[in-house]
Amino acid sequence: MAMSKISTSKAVVIHNVWKQNLGEEFVKIRQCVKDYPYIAFDTEFPGVVATPMGGYETNEEFQYNQISCNVNILKLIQVGFCLVNSRGDLPSGGDIWQFNFQFSINDDMYAIESVDLLKKSGIDFDKHRTHGIRVEDFGALLTTSGFVCNSSITWLTFHSCFDFGYLIKTIVGPVLPATEKEFFDLHRILFPCSYDIKMLMKCNNVQAAKLRGGLQDVSYT
Repeated sequence: MAMSKISTSKAVVIHNVWKQNLGEEFVKIRQCVKDYPYIAFDTEFPGVVATPMGGYETNEEFQYNQISCNVNILKLIQVGFCLVNSRGDLPSGGDIWQFNFQFSINDDMYAIESVDLLKKSGIDFDKHRTHGIRVEDFGALLTTSGFVCNSSITWLTFHSCFDFGYLIKTIVGPVLPATEKEFFDLHRILFPCSYDIKMLMKCNNVQAAKLRGGLQDVSYT
């Protein structure tokens, strides 16, 4: 994949998407994706609240069950989409999208530390409660957007185990597949071309050797 770092030479315009402008913002993204077919995305979710019980044959099996258990019982708070072309350029308007979902700190489960951090970062939980997007509505538009099941779209993530879990949940419903194999089979269908930058950092080659540190460090590589 020959793609340079994301260009920040132009002003970035963040489209905050709520339930009232969900449809019109998806129209804008669909208009961009042909020329900007690389989608970097990230999610915000209410932490980790559950640890699966019982014996597991492998650490991978335990890790998947911990991810699926938490994704199944918790609600997505926010998803960010950043579309770029093969040169790392943003759309001409510098557009990126931030989808804000229905979430109530009075009614929904969460880890206190995670929600406190999100409050400090500027998440408006009162507005999420009253104006947040229904997950089902987002999932329906994502499914019909042409972004999924499309090998010409490349998805870019950083340490994406929970991110893809929550994104897949918006498409398939409230419960993730029971096994890791079933999950990855579904993942390959929905997102046939995807890269996790953190996994690439583990590759033993010259280019990967330049990728060190966290996401902020990698973004400047």
